[in-house]
Amino acid sequence: MILLFSLLQWYFHLNPTTIEEDNRFAYDKIRNREIKSTIKRKSLDFKNRRALYIVYEQDSLPLVVNWEEKISIGDSIIKPKGSLKLIIKNNFKIDTLDYEEND
Repeated sequence: MILLFSLLQWYFHLNPTTIEEDNRFAYDKIRNREIKSTIKRKSLDFKNRRALYIVYEQDSLPLVVNWEEKISIGDSIIKPKGSLKLIIKNNFKIDTLDYEEND
């Protein structure tokens, strides 16, 4: 067990990633999705420093901190493939939220 832990530490020490690389990877995954759905719930990921996610159908998206007040359960979510902009609609408003603006 100690050997395995030491090997993992050594690997990650030799192959560090930056926050920018992690964001770019996450944004590429988001950019490649097309979404037309309804938000079912909000969820906290305790393994990822309590990151907030919105859950729709069988998938989820990470939320930017200041978006939490703009998104409610039951809102419609639309995201064209190739874009990082989310369109959030309900009976009272339409908001466009952009991941790139909140880098």
